[in-house]
Amino acid sequence: MIQPIEKNIAFFVPVLAISTLVLGSGLAITLYRNRKSEPLDIELFRRLFYVNEFYSWLINSTQERLAGISAFFDRWIIDTAGVGGASGGTWGAGALLRLIQVGNLQGYLFLFGLGIVALIYFAVFH
Repeated sequence: MIQPIEKNIAFFVPVLAISTLVLGSGLAITLYRNRKSEPLDIELFRRLFYVNEFYSWLINSTQERLAGISAFFDRWIIDTAGVGGASGGTWGAGALLRLIQVGNLQGYLFLFGLGIVALIYFAVFH
């Protein structure tokens, strides 16, 4: 009977991991013991594997662009059309009502009568 490959790996992976740990630790100890400066001058290590450059590019190309789109949507769609339109409409309706409200009872009765005539007109002719 053939055993699955996974049973052999259950022993091989921990042995490989421990031997890599021992080998890497020994190499680091021999290379860096009693050193005041970096013994290896490699550009890739000095630049931290270019992680900072990649992160800066990633943030500028995703987060900054999304923030710009969100700012445009907030400023022109929500503020101008939504909130600005609602507040402008409310202000305009208030200005018109302020013109109608004169504080004169005869004026109010006249407007009431105009409303009744308009209702009768729409009821009869439409």
